[in-house]
Amino acid sequence: MASQPKQMFGEPISLVGPTPADLESTAQLEKVLREAGMYESPEESAVRAEVLRDLQGIVDLWVKQLTLKHGYPDAMVDEATALLLPFGSYRLGVHGGGSDIDALVVGPSFVDRDQDFFGVLADALAETEAVTDLQPVPGAHVPVMKLRFRGVQVDLVYASANLPVVPRDLYLSDRSVLRGLDHVTARSMNGVRVADEILRLVPDAAAFRTTLRCVKLWAKARGVYSNVSGFLGGVAWSILVARVCQLYPNASPSMLVSRFFKVLGQWRWPTPATQRIIKEQIQAGHVACQEITAAGGRCWGALFQPFPFFRTHKSYLQVDAMVAGGEEELREWKGWVESRLRQLVAKVERDTFGKLLCHQNPRAYDAEPHGLRCASSFFVGLSKPQQQQKPSPPQGQQPQFDLRATADEFLQDVYTYRFWRPGLELVVKHVRRKDLPSYVMQKIRGPNIHELKRKRADDDSSPSSPPLCSSSSASSGDDDSVRRPSSRARLHPT
Repeated sequence: MASQPKQMFGEPISLVGPTPADLESTAQLEKVLREAGMYESPEESAVRAEVLRDLQGIVDLWVKQLTLKHGYPDAMVDEATALLLPFGSYRLGVHGGGSDIDALVVGPSFVDRDQDFFGVLADALAETEAVTDLQPVPGAHVPVMKLRFRGVQVDLVYASANLPVVPRDLYLSDRSVLRGLDHVTARSMNGVRVADEILRLVPDAAAFRTTLRCVKLWAKARGVYSNVSGFLGGVAWSILVARVCQLYPNASPSMLVSRFFKVLGQWRWPTPATQRIIKEQIQAGHVACQEITAAGGRCWGALFQPFPFFRTHKSYLQVDAMVAGGEEELREWKGWVESRLRQLVAKVERDTFGKLLCHQNPRAYDAEPHGLRCASSFFVGLSKPQQQQKPSPPQGQQPQFDLRATADEFLQDVYTYRFWRPGLELVVKHVRRKDLPSYVMQKIRGPNIHELKRKRADDDSSPSSPPLCSSSSASSGDDDSVRRPSSRARLHPT
């Protein structure tokens, strides 16, 4: 029976199992993962279970009240219920300390997403003492309701089944469940369906989980774990790990990790803007694994060294999201800005005909608030293609790029936000490494901080360039001199 699933995805590359040295290396890897917080404690597990149980009670009561409101008989009201199904890392069994809980609420056919889920249920949650930071996002690609329940971050999505009463044993992996559903509802169900399918198809769930924990920690450290930034998100990395597990069905996690980087280093990738960065990081992971293997499979910490983003580039686009209404408003606004940043990356590389490459940092850096005025900054590293890396020309002869029109086009795109209001502002400007804001420097940690400071000092000898600065509050009363600088702003690539 153990070999039966393997026939579903073709021939494996190797059936070789682990040696005692591989098992010892896996033990060392798991130790590093535990020290990095990739496993939750028993106390955290108990809290999450309690959160899910209490949320289940709330959605059950919600559905019963709606069933009664629609005039259905008492017997149907008694049977009325909703499913609360975790998905993502929690369902896959790879969540760690402090992880979010993604959960799908499945209700009966007469329960509406807009009025009942984002209306009635949101109101009920807002009145629940355990709930804080409630943020409905009905306009998302997959509409979601974000909240904290007893301090645990929970993201709820909703789907109506084509059933008047939802049975507790509803099997979402059955394709018939999707019959007659709209695209938004089907997408909302995908998280649960994909997680269950992955676990069904991997030959060894325990080996898959350990390997995936490792890949997630690596991808976050190297800055390539972000679906919204155009990299790969949790589901994509899970599928890639699952595929490698299928190719090496008897391998231990230490073997699977090294083979993961070897296989994907030879992968025929599609060509999005972030492909170059993902391939570079996978190749770096492959080299690190080779060195770890050569050292006896014990030094796994080397694989998870953070990518030195602010040592890698000298020039950046700094994108500042600013609000006048406090931290809650900043969380909303910067979330929208973050979702559009990949468009800025694509526009810059398009408008410079590929002569200027972009590397987006998925992390946001929050400045110290001043009263209700809050700001958060995103950074995009700028560089020339490798084949163009030549000795710098004399000062005054540097190649120049005028990105004002590009930045203005990006601003207009961001200001299409349907919930825009006065006080939500955005600025795009060019900065060099030596001019990084102090609040960014304060949040850069690690043993290389002194080297970064030396690099900033070295930048003083580099030719400076006029700042690219495009900003707008999207107000018709803005001074045009603020939105469109009169001097030509140019970038000198490094």
